[in-house]
Amino acid sequence: MDIAYDHVQEEALSPSEEDAQHTTPAETSTNLNADLQQAFQAVSRSPWGSCLGGWFSQARKQGESFESDLQKEAQEAQEQAT
Repeated sequence: MDIAYDHVQEEALSPSEEDAQHTTPAETSTNLNADLQQAFQAVSRSPWGSCLGGWFSQARKQGESFESDLQKEAQEAQEQAT
């Protein structure tokens, strides 16, 4: 029964659709990479994208500061423990 449906599906596809189905993983990842880069550029150029980027930058700086404070406290606690 599956063979009959496969044959119908093969007839329904045009040659260009068949070529599109046979793309290699390298081509797919290249296309995905290019699409992601275009999306990132579009977001970074928009006004709300720059505002969002500023917020992420500030959050990263605060996270780094918090991490360094915790490392200092851990080092002091370790010195007191020994």
